[in-house]
Amino acid sequence: FRRKTMRVKLTCDGTMGKVSGAGDYKYRDLVTVQADTLYGYDFDRWKEDYAAGEDAKFSFYIEQDTSFTALFKPHEFEVQTKADEPHMGDVTGVGKYPYKTQQKVVAEARYGYVFDHWSDNAPFGKERKFIVERDTTFTAVFKKAQFNVSLNADGIMGRTSGTGKY
Repeated sequence: FRRKTMRVKLTCDGTMGKVSGAGDYKYRDLVTVQADTLYGYDFDRWKEDYAAGEDAKFSFYIEQDTSFTALFKPHEFEVQTKADEPHMGDVTGVGKYPYKTQQKVVAEARYGYVFDHWSDNAPFGKERKFIVERDTTFTAVFKKAQFNVSLNADGIMGRTSGTGKY
C-alpha cells in the first residue's frame, strides 16, 4: 500500500523572520518546522491548525494537511541614561523599549548648572528623540552655569568692582 501525501504550509511576516520545513510529506513522516527571527525581533508563538507549542523549532508526525503561522514580536532593548557628573543633573528615559519605536531621553540640570551636550556630540538639545535599534546608553554632560554680574555706581558716593561672568 502507498502512504498518502500530506502538505505542511508555513507562513510568517517576512519583515520579522523566516520559516522552514514547509512541503509535502508522507503520512506519519517526522516533520520539523522552524521559525528564525530577523534582527530586532523575537519568536512569540505558532498560530496553527493543531497544537504546536511555544518553541520556535518543533517536530511532529504528520497525519493531515497542516498550516502554521509563525508570530514574531519586537525585541525589547535596554536604554540606559546617566549624567557625566551626577551632582550636576539628571537624565530621564531609562527603560526597556520595543525595536523601532521612537523614544526620548531628557537631561535636566540642577541649580547652578546647565546642560552642555551629549557625550557622543550628537547635535541635540537637552531633549533627545531617537529610534530604538539596540541596547544604548546616553550620557549627558553638564557644566557650571555662568552668571553675568553688572555693577553700577553713580561715581559720587563710591565705586564698584567685580563686574564679569561667574
